Amino acid sequence: MELMRRIRKHGIILAGLLLLTGIMNCGGARKQAQAPEALIKDYIAKHQTMVDLSLANLYIEKEQKSITGTINLEIEKRKHEGTLQKMQHASFDFSSLKINLVDQKVEYVDDEPKDFLKVATSGSIIMKTEENSKNIPIDEVIILEKEGKSWKVTETIHPWG
Repeated sequence: MELMRRIRKHGIILAGLLLLTGIMNCGGARKQAQAPEALIKDYIAKHQTMVDLSLANLYIEKEQKSITGTINLEIEKRKHEGTLQKMQHASFDFSSLKINLVDQKVEYVDDEPKDFLKVATSGSIIMKTEENSKNIPIDEVIILEKEGKSWKVTETIHPWG
């Protein structure tokens, strides 16, 4: 009888410890995000040329119309200069670019919690065109907001002030 009571007592304690461990591992600690390097590189390359309308898709939905207008103006400018095709076929070397996740946080936007990442880029990239190569220094902070399951660039929301 005494043995059964001790087994039940220790079993309850063990079950409690297992439950507590499970809670801590599932949601007790926030998972550290990774900087989405492919998105950052795509954004930097398309932002350097400003001739690819798909750049707008990298922005949060609220900012897409504005960036599309900016890209269309740049495309028209490049057409008049005769440099549009050269910029459309530019390639990039990112081997000297550093991408670091600086911070992540949750902020309320329109009464909804939204995930944000603050990503720092530094170093340089090489833009290659048919005619030449150009070394471009990169030193910028990019703010990303989670829309659905995808990270998107935002230039209007700055949770870090």
